[in-house]
Amino acid sequence: MKESIKKAARTVLGPALRRLSQRFEALQQSINQVGASQEMLQSRFDELTTLNQKLLAQRDIETEVMGRALSTQRVRLDALKVQQQQLLEEVELLRGSASMSEHNATGADQVIVDESTSLK
Repeated sequence: MKESIKKAARTVLGPALRRLSQRFEALQQSINQVGASQEMLQSRFDELTTLNQKLLAQRDIETEVMGRALSTQRVRLDALKVQQQQLLEEVELLRGSASMSEHNATGADQVIVDESTSLK
């Protein structure tokens, strides 16, 4: 009797167990696919992180190079400003000197004119 009960239970429960087993296998495959997708996403994320780090390092290098170039240009510009100021001062001195020479020449001409009129 026990044997017939076992046989009946297997007959009744067999298809249900097969369906449960198939569903379990389908769930296991889905879990495996999700795991594979996560690994692929992690791999892509790692690639993007590496690329981002390379781009940031390259940008930092470019920024440093630009900073150095700007600094050099700033130094050159400051030197040009100093030279310009010196040239302006020299021009002013030359103008003053030319004005004094002109004034002296005018005074000398006046003396010559005065002497020539007094001789007559």
